[in-house]
Amino acid sequence: MSEIKLHIWGYILIKEYLFVDKNDMRSNEFFIVGGTSSEEAYRKAAKFFFKKDDVFMEEMSCRTVNMSFAERFWIQSTEECNYFSEKGEILIDEKEFINRVNAYFVNYPLAANRYLSYWFSDGSPEEVERSFNDLTNDFEDFFIDEWIDFSDFNVLDIMEINRIK
Repeated sequence: MSEIKLHIWGYILIKEYLFVDKNDMRSNEFFIVGGTSSEEAYRKAAKFFFKKDDVFMEEMSCRTVNMSFAERFWIQSTEECNYFSEKGEILIDEKEFINRVNAYFVNYPLAANRYLSYWFSDGSPEEVERSFNDLTNDFEDFFIDEWIDFSDFNVLDIMEINRIK
């Protein structure tokens, strides 16, 4: 997606983009998003949608070794995957998990610390949920980036959509 900013007498023209799920075109889940570029429109839509995406939020908040966001830290190599598949156990220790989390969150070091606190929390379910909600609120840009990678949407400039007359 290339960034195009149209300037008219010193103003930036806000364009309209159609935001649609690539996998479910029949869902009638179409949205018009304004932005100076398709990237800006996508981020704006992501900010609106990521907390409403139950599948995404479940994957991010789930504190299991596999089938979750955390899997990318616990199981990285083929050897680790095979071992887990065969024995139901992980090969790495908590120290390596922490190192991998810190490496992944390199652009968000405070988020890494908060994620690790969340992961290792032994509070009540309500406290753990509140901790995750605080994490998503305090590091919204990180979660938006993750949702953009997770989701499968098209953002189309409305002016570039073919019209049948």
